[in-house]
Amino acid sequence: PSPMAHSQDASTWSKLLSLTWSDANRWNMQQPTPANILDYFCERTNPFYDHHCNNEQIRMQRLNPEHLLGMQGVEYVLLRFQEPILFVIRKQFRKSPTEVIPQSLYYIINGVVHAAPDLGSLFNSRLLTTTYHLQCAFNSLNSIVRHHPDTGYSWATPGSGQGDSSGAASGASTAAATAAAGKATGTGGGIKKESSVFQRQRVDALLKEWSALFPSPHFQPQQQPQQQKQQQSQQQNQQTHSVNKKAPSA
Repeated sequence: PSPMAHSQDASTWSKLLSLTWSDANRWNMQQPTPANILDYFCERTNPFYDHHCNNEQIRMQRLNPEHLLGMQGVEYVLLRFQEPILFVIRKQFRKSPTEVIPQSLYYIINGVVHAAPDLGSLFNSRLLTTTYHLQCAFNSLNSIVRHHPDTGYSWATPGSGQGDSSGAASGASTAAATAAAGKATGTGGGIKKESSVFQRQRVDALLKEWSALFPSPHFQPQQQPQQQKQQQSQQQNQQTHSVNKKAPSA
């Protein structure tokens, strides 16, 4: 059942999930037991406590807690406990002595009251945490990825020396020196370099992929009239030769 049923909307419940409450003086003065833990929880300063519940009416009229079974409305009961550290309180709506509708759970750990999150809030929190860390990982990888036509993709890790200012400065100085030498020798600063294995394999793979996607039509060239006559005469000679072979000898 939804913890917001009959009493709390989604916004109020989300605010309660971030709250805690405790009364250190009272917790230290009395020994927490299953018999008095509801008195500790039902303090009016507790933001998780509904002042209009049946427990408050029982306390004001000084009735026995067993009278809760004959009442209808919101009430708080002790669900589980591990004395003296952990106590679990359930808020429920009683319809009859044998029928109740759970609304929310609260747990008390060493005197501090917390609201137990519902399953939807728990899933949302885990998903947000997961997507946040995945986004951080993608951003980190995107900042160090490098691509070069000769070598393809590579990673500029902090220890590799790629992508730093010193590497950029040395590369710029090398390029300037090469350009100056090219001008001095009259070659224009151009560097002739053979293609790498990566480039050749990549180009071959692209050509193969494109030729499979867009096959070129095969056109047969038109034959000249003289060539057509030669082919026809050859076909006639072959037919005559085959007929002579089949004819019986006299």
